[in-house]
Amino acid sequence: MHIGFKVKYCHNIFQYKRIEHVCRNIFLQTAKDIDIDIQELGFDENHVHMIVDIGIRSMPEVAKYLKGTPTIYLILIIQRIHCFYCFSI
Repeated sequence: MHIGFKVKYCHNIFQYKRIEHVCRNIFLQTAKDIDIDIQELGFDENHVHMIVDIGIRSMPEVAKYLKGTPTIYLILIIQRIHCFYCFSI
């Protein structure tokens, strides 16, 4: 099944390879945790495409996990980065 997720407000965050790398790892770990197989994973500047074998799970359930868990991790990472730069100025 093909899934695509767009970044809120269409920010071009995936132009930064480090963010793309972190997101790739988060998506792959999340898929492993819920026992689904991401067969292909691709990034454009402001969205993600993936081909996923969801098995017997429903599409809304898989979308919830793949959107929710990476978002939580990214928010935590961004807060750490922001705090680091705020205190180092």
